[in-house]
Amino acid sequence: MPKWKTYNEDLRNARKRKSYHIEGEVEEVDNIEEMPERPIGQNVAKKAARDAKGKSKGSNLDDDGKSSSSAIDVEKLDKFSKIQEDLNANRMKVLELQHKLSTEKLETTRLAHLTAKETTEAKRLEKESKMMQSYNTHLSRYKFNVR
Repeated sequence: MPKWKTYNEDLRNARKRKSYHIEGEVEEVDNIEEMPERPIGQNVAKKAARDAKGKSKGSNLDDDGKSSSSAIDVEKLDKFSKIQEDLNANRMKVLELQHKLSTEKLETTRLAHLTAKETTEAKRLEKESKMMQSYNTHLSRYKFNVR
């Protein structure tokens, strides 16, 4: 697509957005009257917004100053801590199993290496014995031929 077509489409879309916002401003004026007044100041406004959402630190306090949902929170925390302890126990079991498997694998690898060494040593000794045997036969033939 050529540049000028893209540029013209962007302009057209921008005009559509502007006309939509102009129409939307009429509706926003009506909504402004219905909106509650916000307190002046950043921290005060944030606190008011938190209170409206129910997330403030002191919003769930009873008359005596204790939290009404603390018993529920403690039960939930106990439940979550038990789940976390179970997960940690399972994780430890898995780690122990992995450690056991790795040590077994190392042991089998070591044994395989030793058998390979022994096999090569046995082949070497067999070859040497054959060489000595052939040497002895040649030596005995040479002794008989010299006399």
